[in-house]
Amino acid sequence: MSKWVSANEKKAFLQWFLENHRLKKADARRLLEVIIKNFHILENVHFTDELKANRRTVVISSINSDEIGFKYYQSGRVYDEVAVAYSEIMSNPTEPVYLLLHFYGKLNNHRYLQLIENKAIDNIRRYEYYEKVTKQAEKVIEQSLVQNKKEMLLRQIDKALDEKNEELFKQLVQQLKNYE
Repeated sequence: MSKWVSANEKKAFLQWFLENHRLKKADARRLLEVIIKNFHILENVHFTDELKANRRTVVISSINSDEIGFKYYQSGRVYDEVAVAYSEIMSNPTEPVYLLLHFYGKLNNHRYLQLIENKAIDNIRRYEYYEKVTKQAEKVIEQSLVQNKKEMLLRQIDKALDEKNEELFKQLVQQLKNYE
């Protein structure tokens, strides 16, 4: 799934992330700083919440996370050294790099959720949108039903008046008052 996010948004988030979280691996911090400084690399960074082991994926965790501190995945191989990721990213700056961050509160962090490319998050957003639309549609339908019932009662009241049926007239007027 491809979602365009501006390099400035990515940069702002990564700067916020580095200011507010201590990383388990200090070298990972330097890697993120290099990514922030190199606009052409930053353009090819994609935030994700799913591990993409067959693609260039960097996994970085803060000290508040239970996840491993650093992993670099490329073509099915896994590396623990930040230097390997740094070297690979710098030598191929135009290839996509997927960035998976683990930090406390990430699922409640609006800035992070706006950046990640994740089908599950997009599905949640779509579900919330449809729920909102459904509630609005139900409200319109309910209003329409009430309006139709009022119109039907008014026609029945007119008919009761034409037939001079006082008892039916009173019942129908009472029903109309209940709708209003």
